[in-house]
Amino acid sequence: MTTLKQLKNSVLKKYDEPHRHYHNRSHILYMLRITQEEGIELTEPLEHLILCHDAIYIPGNLDNENLSGEFAKDYYKSVCRIQNEEDNTLITFDYEPDVYYPLIINMTKNHIIDFGKEPSKGMIWNWLEVAQNLIDLDLAILGDTEEVYRDYVQKVRKEYAHATDEQWRVGRLDWILSML
Repeated sequence: MTTLKQLKNSVLKKYDEPHRHYHNRSHILYMLRITQEEGIELTEPLEHLILCHDAIYIPGNLDNENLSGEFAKDYYKSVCRIQNEEDNTLITFDYEPDVYYPLIINMTKNHIIDFGKEPSKGMIWNWLEVAQNLIDLDLAILGDTEEVYRDYVQKVRKEYAHATDEQWRVGRLDWILSML
């Protein structure tokens, strides 16, 4: 029987793929560290989303977030199955991760919050807050020290080694401007 720790470790191994220079295990650990430093409550949904938001990552692939969102749904189902086996009880949640996990992970593509509709009322989780926290954590590196930021840019550039310098500059500027 797989344990929750083994399941998390299997997800973290995805972040060790050789083509990852920034979007790797260190990125996930950085985000988790920032939650502690900034006093952000690490709710179960936020932890799942941090862990899974870049689980599928191929530089230049426009479908990474969609695939990671689907991965997150499967991860959530595995968490439930393991909890059910460990506790020998049926675990149910008062939130809809199968709907909101993919939706929120897709928001990390442009780092813009857009639910397309109002999230369900009376839910146990404030999905708007979860989405804001995930996006803030994903972008936190941009507000770190100059040294940390430069290291981040160099690592992302390595991931986009296939792009010419001109393609990189244009793409990077487009990405930054898309968030303004």
